Amino acid sequence: MTDLISFEPLFTHGAPPRDEYLTSLLSEAGQCGLLTAEEESAIRRSVMELLAERIRLYTDGESTAVRQETAQMLLSSILYTVGIALLEEGSHEAALHRLKTDRLEDIHDAGMLCTMRTKKRAELLVLLMLKTQLPERSTGYNRFVGRDARNFVRAYDPLYDARAELYVRIDELGIRETCRGILRIAEIMTQVIQYNQKGDG
Repeated sequence: MTDLISFEPLFTHGAPPRDEYLTSLLSEAGQCGLLTAEEESAIRRSVMELLAERIRLYTDGESTAVRQETAQMLLSSILYTVGIALLEEGSHEAALHRLKTDRLEDIHDAGMLCTMRTKKRAELLVLLMLKTQLPERSTGYNRFVGRDARNFVRAYDPLYDARAELYVRIDELGIRETCRGILRIAEIMTQVIQYNQKGDG
C-alpha cells in the first residue's frame, strides 16, 4: 500500500503524495491555469505568516528567528497540516476552491483537529496492536509493534512537527517506506491489527 491519494481529473500524471499535497496542488493548479500568479503569491504569503506565528509560539515570543532545521520542521508541519484539511474536501477541485476562498489559518486549524483526532485514535490502536501481537515474526514487525509505533505516537506533536517521519519495514505486509505524519502510521497500525487477528484466528 502506498501513501498516495487518487482523485480526477486535475492530476493527470499520477496522484501526489499526501504529505506534499498542498505544494503539489499549487504547482498543478498553476500549470493548468486554475490559479493565477497573484493568487499563488497570496497563498504563499499566508504560509509565511503562519510560519512567523508558529516561530513566535515555538520560542514563547522571545524570538522571530530559529535555526534553519527548526524553521524547516515548522514549515513542513504547516504544509502537511493544511494539505490534510484540503484532502478532506474529497476532490482536487473542491480543495482548490477552499484554498482560494478560506483563510489559510482556518484551513490549518481544521487540519490540526484532524491530526489531533488521529493521534487519539492511534493511542488506542497501539494498545490493540500490542494486545493482538503475534509471536515469532520478522524483526521489522517486532520493532514496529513493540517499540517504534508506540514511541512515535507518544512523541507526535501536531503543532510543531505534524510531518514527523518514521521508517517502517514489515515484511509480512510488504511495507518498506518512510512514513510521514500520524495518518499513515495509523493506517499501518490498522493493517497490522487486521493481520494479527487473521493470524490469531
